[in-house]
Amino acid sequence: MFSYDCVDSEQPSHSHVSLPRWGRRCIDNISLKSGGDVELEELIHALQKSLQQNCNEIRFHRDALERLEQRRQHLQILLDQRSASLSPIRAMPTEILSLIFDYLCSNIGFSDRARPIVLASVCYRWRSIAISYPSIWTCINTPRHSPHTDGRTRNFVQLYLDRSQDMPIRLHVSDFPFGSPDSTLLSILAAHAHRWSRATLSLTPDGYNTLFRALEGKSLTLLRKFSLYGPSLNGVPEAFPCDALMTACNLDSLTFQKATKHPEHLGLPLERIRMLNLIDHDDPAGILRCIAQTINLRHIRITATSDCQLESRGLLPEAVVAAEALQLSLRMGNFNGDLFEKVLLILSTPALLHLKVALPLPEECPIRCSPKLDGIFRLKPISEFIVRSGCRLSSLRVENVNVHEDDLIQVLENAPTITTLVLYELHPGVNIPTPRILTPRRWITDKLLRCLTITPNVPVILPRLKHLDILLSCRISEIDEDLLFRMATSRTNHDLPKGARLKKLYFTSKKGVKSYPWLRDGRVRLHKLPKHS
Repeated sequence: MFSYDCVDSEQPSHSHVSLPRWGRRCIDNISLKSGGDVELEELIHALQKSLQQNCNEIRFHRDALERLEQRRQHLQILLDQRSASLSPIRAMPTEILSLIFDYLCSNIGFSDRARPIVLASVCYRWRSIAISYPSIWTCINTPRHSPHTDGRTRNFVQLYLDRSQDMPIRLHVSDFPFGSPDSTLLSILAAHAHRWSRATLSLTPDGYNTLFRALEGKSLTLLRKFSLYGPSLNGVPEAFPCDALMTACNLDSLTFQKATKHPEHLGLPLERIRMLNLIDHDDPAGILRCIAQTINLRHIRITATSDCQLESRGLLPEAVVAAEALQLSLRMGNFNGDLFEKVLLILSTPALLHLKVALPLPEECPIRCSPKLDGIFRLKPISEFIVRSGCRLSSLRVENVNVHEDDLIQVLENAPTITTLVLYELHPGVNIPTPRILTPRRWITDKLLRCLTITPNVPVILPRLKHLDILLSCRISEIDEDLLFRMATSRTNHDLPKGARLKKLYFTSKKGVKSYPWLRDGRVRLHKLPKHS
């Protein structure tokens, strides 16, 4: 026997099921006489009736359980909603929540373009804050996944333009790899050119021509950072028809990716900028002509990733002086002749403080970067450049390249003012996803460490060195670590002037990462650090 109590539901038709006495007797004794056919039929009928009653009873209780489960789920949802109202974020002031939204939506990366929409879909309060806070809608990214999605992309851009109101906007517009641009979308963006503060364009030649035509008569007075990328700019006319750029009175940074056969006369307002990035440039004359037009330049980055071996297409100027330049970054992919040697031969930057030689990073060459190494980068022109320009370098970075140790030692001898030295051997997979054809070589050798070791009665190389960062290639045998310790100890001696002692040393090899944040009393203290990335 069993019973079931169901609240707010119909009572069951019966609480138990019992079989007839003769039925039980018949079950206990299966053998039936031949004359009992009538009783057998009655027994079968009774059993079928009882079975049906049991099925009905099971169905009734199953329905009751389902109703109870639905009610439980409903109560659980109500409980979760009421409990969430007591969470700390509910009590957070609207101003703080707005700052969090602004921080989350400040990234203009390809994968985060819908983040403001996600925040506006959480709850009524968050939606009200997101819609009333225009700054989170100012980063507009339009990657073109397919021409079939152009309509949806236009709606997305228009939504951001409306909700950002009149605030300055940051753009990242791309139509690559599709040949025909979305002229409607580019016209929509051009109509708000007066609000552009940062613009990164990665377009085909047709896309650039369409956008520049749409920008005719527009003003770019708020534009501070302008980047031009593309798989090829060969189709852009020689006059570079973007007259609106001449209205960019606040332009501070210009990044320009130049194709192999692109005309040299750009017509860009170079005299106003303070940071110049020349990507995929292979002609020293064109590079120097760009630099010659700058008078406020403080940061120069030159990246060569062309596969071609080209000679200069014009006479080099006798001298190019960037008097205000403080940082020069040379990034190379394929070595194309004597590009950097020719540039350094004529470039003069007496105010230069920071010099970097490295392979290009993917974000600096997002379309056409395929770094590979065909030889060893010559540092001798850098040494001659330092002597000729009279610059007083404070930091030198040689990262992820192959060089000659003797050339490096000569550079260090000619730059006694260096206080920060970063030396990274070619290390595939650490700094950039380098191809397998790269062959690392050991140029951070015992000879270099001996030259850096302070020895009595021997002229000191880098007498002001305070920070040293060394990364060895994981594919080559280790150097003498005891020699490294002796070098570090010699540079922490109390006999040295306080301003000339080594303060920080990082050393990375295939054995692991070691840090020497401070060195006292000639002793080396080991501290673990996260691996370099």
